[in-house]
Amino acid sequence: MKKYNINHYNSTCSVKKASMAERVIHVLPEITDNYNESHHSTTGYKPIDVTKSTEELILNTVYNHIKISGVKMFKIIAVKITNPITSLLEDMRGQPIQRAFYARELQKTANPDVYMVEKVLRRKGQQIYVKWLGLDKS
Repeated sequence: MKKYNINHYNSTCSVKKASMAERVIHVLPEITDNYNESHHSTTGYKPIDVTKSTEELILNTVYNHIKISGVKMFKIIAVKITNPITSLLEDMRGQPIQRAFYARELQKTANPDVYMVEKVLRRKGQQIYVKWLGLDKS
């Protein structure tokens, strides 16, 4: 040990020990490899397959606001690797939609936080009560 300038410390008097970490360190490379080779549940991609060129595409896909048809907006919550690739959606209240949608069925919205007024319900001083286009009564 002295030949390689290695100091050996004994922790018998200390309450701080790293026995759990010492048991995990030898399997850490295997855990990392398994994680990097597994499909991510939200994006549908393996971390090892993500490159700089696909990174922007993935980040711009998941959690984007989109429209299916008309003016009602939804949010992409997961991308499934199927043939062809499908997306799972939820409405603006967080309620999941019961089917998956193909990319050709989706239309990205330019302004997800802008809503159109369907009609003015009533006026009260400076306040105007409206019905939003594409949103239900609640």
